[in-house]
Order: sequence, then C-alpha cells, then structure tokens
Amino acid sequence: MWNDEKRERMQQLRQSELTGTLSEPEKSELSLLILEVESAEAASLHPATERLRRERQVTEAQNRVLQDLLQRRRTLAARMRTVLAESQAERQAIDSELTSILSGSIVADGN
Repeated sequence: MWNDEKRERMQQLRQSELTGTLSEPEKSELSLLILEVESAEAASLHPATERLRRERQVTEAQNRVLQDLLQRRRTLAARMRTVLAESQAERQAIDSELTSILSGSIVADGN
C-alpha cells in the first residue's frame, strides 16, 4: 500500500539520486519503491484500460460496418449513373425519332 511515508521516502531517495549521493542499498530501495508505484498505478488503471479496450473494439467494428456501407453506397451511385446515362441516351433517341416523324422526314411503313 502506498502512503505518505513511502512517498516522502521516495522523494528523499530521488533527491539523493539527483545530487549523486545515493548508496547502492538506497538504489535498490528506490528501485523497489518505483516498482511498487508502477504496480499500484497499473492496478488502478486496469479497469479504465479495459473499458477503453472494449470501446476501441466496438468503434473498430462500427468502422468496418460503416466502410461496408460506404462501399455499397458508392456502388449504388455508380449503378445509378449508368442507368441515368442509358435512360438519357434512350430519351434522346426517342426524341430524335419523334422529331423526324413529325417533320415528315421518315415515312411510316404502313404496318
């Protein structure tokens, strides 16, 4: 358990380390205190880290679905452009034939 006493001791050891007066036993003690702090931090962060991991997985899954929908929408738009172009060409052909018939340049074959 991390407490004020350990926190103060760690600050003392770090100060000694900065001034270059840290003995070998104190180096070991400081290393152990650092490991203890890191372990306590990891334990306290674990639930949040797990939550973020799950949220990331959900977001990645949603992104894959959105990518698929985007591709479907692009494919649909391309098909619609093709159908529109074909429809416009057919309308122009019909209008051209109609104009020719109405202007009398094409004679009906009588069938």
